Amino acid sequence: MSIYIKLNFLLEETNMFGNVYFANFFLLQGKARESWLKYIVPQELLVNVMKTYKMCTMKAEQEYKHEGLAFDDITVRLKSAVSNKELVLYFLFIFMKGDLILGYGKQKICFLNNKTNRFAKVPVELIDGMKKNIYYYLYQS
Repeated sequence: MSIYIKLNFLLEETNMFGNVYFANFFLLQGKARESWLKYIVPQELLVNVMKTYKMCTMKAEQEYKHEGLAFDDITVRLKSAVSNKELVLYFLFIFMKGDLILGYGKQKICFLNNKTNRFAKVPVELIDGMKKNIYYYLYQS
């Protein structure tokens, strides 16, 4: 199951030809990731998780299929997978008109304990939120 996040491209995200800068897709991944976090973890728990852990993007990828232009309305479909050690988010960028695919993205995220700065397991609050919202897929890594 996926969640859908509606976004649009603004002029500031484009070059002089009106094309969306490729780097802005990574910013959109970040916006979608944070919307997803806010959706699956209750606000009071999310505050505690962020006090305890740092969320670090270990790897980010983006593949482009079509060009985005200023004022294009898009939908980002986000799917997630989790193991003990990492969270993986998959992004599908789709034009709202006609369902044409703009591109695909992926992020591998790990967590560091704020006190020790050592790698930590994916916080249980996050996993519980994913289970409750049926956006959960367990895999081995």
